[in-house]
Amino acid sequence: MTSEMGDKSVKVVYIMGSGRSGSTLLDLTLGSLPGFVSTGELANFFTRLNPADEYCSCGQKIHDCEFWMQVQANWGGLHDDTRKRYAVLQGRYERLRAWPRLITAGVRTDSDFRWYAERTAALFRAVAKVSGAAVLVDSSKSPTRALALSMMPGVDLTIVHLVRDPRGVAWSLNRAYAADHAAGIQHAIKPMPVVSATWSWMLNNWFADRVRRRTGKAILMRYEDFVQEPPVVLAQVLEAVGIRDKNVEPGKLISALAPGNLHLPAGNRLRRQDQVSIKLDDAWMRDMPAGKIRSVRLLAWPLMAKYGYASFQKAPEDT
Repeated sequence: MTSEMGDKSVKVVYIMGSGRSGSTLLDLTLGSLPGFVSTGELANFFTRLNPADEYCSCGQKIHDCEFWMQVQANWGGLHDDTRKRYAVLQGRYERLRAWPRLITAGVRTDSDFRWYAERTAALFRAVAKVSGAAVLVDSSKSPTRALALSMMPGVDLTIVHLVRDPRGVAWSLNRAYAADHAAGIQHAIKPMPVVSATWSWMLNNWFADRVRRRTGKAILMRYEDFVQEPPVVLAQVLEAVGIRDKNVEPGKLISALAPGNLHLPAGNRLRRQDQVSIKLDDAWMRDMPAGKIRSVRLLAWPLMAKYGYASFQKAPEDT
């Protein structure tokens, strides 16, 4: 599959949801399929260009990566004024607090939104042209970015609302990580309190639910279902995108992914590993204290029940 560029709409699969829900793993998996290209958290691409120590998943510094250098040249957004204006408008239209602005009737005709939409669609076209891919995967996660993309001419959007058990999310966010460039951890990560992590999970998924209902092509996917039956879940994504190519067969999905063959400028530490296996991360079941498990369930019970986590994968001490 190849894409013919110009002003033709670009197919984009956008992975939306809370952090630490498996978006990078899903991005890598989709990017391994013929005709797909992973772009990681594309919303953060320009913030990754300036520091001298930021790495692409291919192992090159992002500002030295030939793939992203070609993307920038084709995008035509190298001027400082363009970058600055684009960054400002990203803040205006992609943060959660932008929700009221995006659902305003006249936002599509606003000159700033039109400029932002044109530049974003042009970036997608540049990635498609350089990669030769028919479908781009953007795992930026923000529900408001998803809503903004759904309103853009030239972007044929399919949204995957990826949700994970909040106990797993909270436990992952509750752990600290030291900076390790080789491992893909660009900066030291401080632990987030379990209560704060749970509120973040609830807030992001609350907005994601509403975006999914407002947009045309959108599916709900549980992380646990994806890692346990990748071919079945990926087939649902392909159907939503409208891909019916005999060369794209999820059943032949390789068990080990190679991030070094892809170009993810932003995402979690998985993108810098030599090989990544599609398997369940269930560390919370073994290591998370019972008191923290109860805190998550107390706060998130309504949404947990909605997503099928009311009695899902209980740890032995969670009684």
